Amino acid sequence: MRYAIYPGTVVTHEGETQDLTYEELIELYGVDAEDCVLGTTVPQNQLMYYILLKPRQDGEYHNINDQVQLGNEIKWGPDFDGKKKWIQETDYNTMYSAREAESKP
Repeated sequence: MRYAIYPGTVVTHEGETQDLTYEELIELYGVDAEDCVLGTTVPQNQLMYYILLKPRQDGEYHNINDQVQLGNEIKWGPDFDGKKKWIQETDYNTMYSAREAESKP
């Protein structure tokens, strides 16, 4: 995965102002620096190929590689199960089957 990092200033929900640098955002999101570029250097027509990482008001910085959402529940794990590619974990049919399995006694 490739990440476009947008350092900057954010006012948190608690009213604090935070200035976050490129390096701080990489550390907070827990992504590899080799996969990151400064967002302002990415051509507009190429942004669709990047995950945009920006300062957040809620202060919740999660690596998207570590989460999958089933319905309203978000499950966390290291690279899901370590065996599948990200797109397989988010395939609607796979997720739908998992929800059905969880709801059955």
